[in-house]
Amino acid sequence: MCSEEEMTRSQVQELVEYLDFGTAVFQGSSKF
Repeated sequence: MCSEEEMTRSQVQELVEYLDFGTAVFQGSSKF
């Protein structure tokens, strides 16, 4: 099922972006 695969791929991309954002915030807060 292509739709299910696309949905999983989008969820993974959202998770990667969320982790990347969290890492940036963590690095930014740790500088101070």
